[in-house]
Amino acid sequence: MELQSNNEYSITLTEVIDGSEFTEAELVDTFGEGIEGHLNNISRKTYRALYSAYCGWEIDQQVLELQEIINLSETKQDVMKEAMIEYVRGAMYSGLDLQVYLGGKGYSEELKDILYAGGLWIIEGIVATDDIKAV
Repeated sequence: MELQSNNEYSITLTEVIDGSEFTEAELVDTFGEGIEGHLNNISRKTYRALYSAYCGWEIDQQVLELQEIINLSETKQDVMKEAMIEYVRGAMYSGLDLQVYLGGKGYSEELKDILYAGGLWIIEGIVATDDIKAV
């Protein structure tokens, strides 16, 4: 995955092909030639689903803590990659009708289950271990 300027990872086409049942031709046929942009968007939406688990105060600090947890752990990065690939599956199998896939919640149960099993579906506040400050 590629770390973006917003401190979030974005999945690549190669990772989707290697981690899913889809070929490049199938992905391009569904998403079109601008597939990298779609994958960046899916990556951002996966992070938004991750952040949506927490409903407490100081969400900016929670986001920074989650980013730090993911960025320091290859295991957590793998969980995010798996979740992003699941999001791509949902897009592919729903014919890009993500409202069907997401069920109106902003995330699917499959996506939530992946994040939960990987220790990233965090509903309580994270206690800061460093001096990470929201800006």
